[in-house]
Amino acid sequence: MSQEYLFLFTISPVKSFIAQSRKTQDLYAGSRLLSDLCREGAKHIKDYYNADIIFPYIDFTKVNQSLPNRFVIKVNEQEKKLEDIGFETETIVRTFFINEANKLLTEKSLKKPTGFDEQIEKHLEINWAFLPLDRDYEVVYQELESLIGSIKNTRLFSQFDNGNGEQGRKCSLDGERNALFFGRKKTAYSQSDAEILNDFMLEEREGLSAVSFLKRYYEKTTFDSIAHIALYDTLDELLPNEKKIVAEYENIFKDVNSFSKVCLKNSSEIKFDSKDFNYQFDEQFLFSENLTEKYIPNPQQLDCAKTFFLQQIPKSLKSERNKYYAILTFDGDNMGKWLSGAKTPTLKGATFEKFHKELSKLLGKFAQDAEDNVKAPEGKTVYAGGDDYLGFINLNYLFPVMQKLRKDFDDKVNQPLKIEFGHTEDFTFSAGVAIAHYKTPMSIVLKKAEIMQSVAKEKGYRNAFAISVLKKSGESNETYFKWNELEKVKLIIEELKDNFSTKFLRSLAKEFYLLMNDKGVVEEDLVASETERLLKRACLIEDKILKTQKTTLITNTIVAMQDKASTARVLETLYICDFIERNLNSN
Repeated sequence: MSQEYLFLFTISPVKSFIAQSRKTQDLYAGSRLLSDLCREGAKHIKDYYNADIIFPYIDFTKVNQSLPNRFVIKVNEQEKKLEDIGFETETIVRTFFINEANKLLTEKSLKKPTGFDEQIEKHLEINWAFLPLDRDYEVVYQELESLIGSIKNTRLFSQFDNGNGEQGRKCSLDGERNALFFGRKKTAYSQSDAEILNDFMLEEREGLSAVSFLKRYYEKTTFDSIAHIALYDTLDELLPNEKKIVAEYENIFKDVNSFSKVCLKNSSEIKFDSKDFNYQFDEQFLFSENLTEKYIPNPQQLDCAKTFFLQQIPKSLKSERNKYYAILTFDGDNMGKWLSGAKTPTLKGATFEKFHKELSKLLGKFAQDAEDNVKAPEGKTVYAGGDDYLGFINLNYLFPVMQKLRKDFDDKVNQPLKIEFGHTEDFTFSAGVAIAHYKTPMSIVLKKAEIMQSVAKEKGYRNAFAISVLKKSGESNETYFKWNELEKVKLIIEELKDNFSTKFLRSLAKEFYLLMNDKGVVEEDLVASETERLLKRACLIEDKILKTQKTTLITNTIVAMQDKASTARVLETLYICDFIERNLNSN
């Protein structure tokens, strides 16, 4: 006899699979691959068993929708068929993963190295469970989550080569599996049948395992480099003739024929050898420090690029500005409680199942809007899966993007839920931001962004944001505030940019550190008087009335921030404001 069951299906690993990345392409393709695996599994259940997808909201008309690594589905079936359904779905997902890996080998005309199949087949950890919907939906859902957690905690581990493990050069991304593919040259201890790729998607001697190879090459559309994202605003502001010059510069890396045409304009004679020719343009070549043999090993190509850069690249692209960018990550606060029913005491007579499904739909649409709306020159979204988000943001647009996403979340998720289901508590999210130099290893910046997200939730008590600046010198500054303080931070940056010398910050820091009590706080009247005095000296405005207005505005803003934080944290915030302003406007 048929009965309704709740089916929870999860795909792992997630964090390690995505975070083990050296390039933005790895990050994006890894996220896209996990989304596609989720889509394939959910589509199978929906199509063959007429099942009802509860979470996440999946729009099957959109090919590139970001999805989480799990789905919850309600299915009406006989108990004896449940095991078959679970294993069928697992096989669909695993087969898709294996087929995509083998498809890449064919596309690139590569032989299959020893260990390739084993690495691919053993990568995914898939767990699933069914429970009958014979009690309240939220009770069954909570038990199902707990059951999956128990299954994950008791999972078995297997080693490669019948327990002997892999021996040899390890993958540059995951550091665990043997490297089976190398960029242009092999390294010591690499296995004899490892394949060499001559494209510049791999750096020279960079080694990838089968899983990392799939991740690097999976997505057909390339993701902009970090250098490109850092330069978004500058490139956007170029005049039409300057954009044509940059386009011609890119032709040096397009193909041999285009390269020759560019060179002939700058040289009467060219003796060309196509060996080690770099066919992949990267905006890092708009920074002179990257015009080296490491990135452009062909001597003629390197010489042409250097000459063109020196003589023709617009001046605005030769400044020291825009070498920093931001990684923004956020996720919903108390998501577990919202999904378990603890945050929804009243539902206006609706069932919790309906609430869960509507929440899923609203989160899905918000995520799609976030992905569609955060584009160059503002930034580029890696993943927007509903209550969580990961994106690279141009530094000039960081605060506007944060404000836009926060407002959209309230307008498109929180308010509709409150109206339809009548609960009074806001559904909010907390964000972490890491600002770093484009040369800083991406894994470090990603980790810092995750840490700052935790800071926003724990020290900021949720519904907050936290920012860290990782300077190239090794120094760092960190701060956190509730979302309603973001406008104050933005205001200070704008005023520093136009009306004040930032030298007053050093004097202010010296004064405040001397005046702090044992709790790291300076009395409010002292903050106001010292800030106003130093701001007047640093103000660049000649008009006395306007000077007084601006000085009072910033003084009141800093005093108001001190009311929400320690003086030390306010100073950290001011240092971050100063750093951002200087990097947006240096010449």
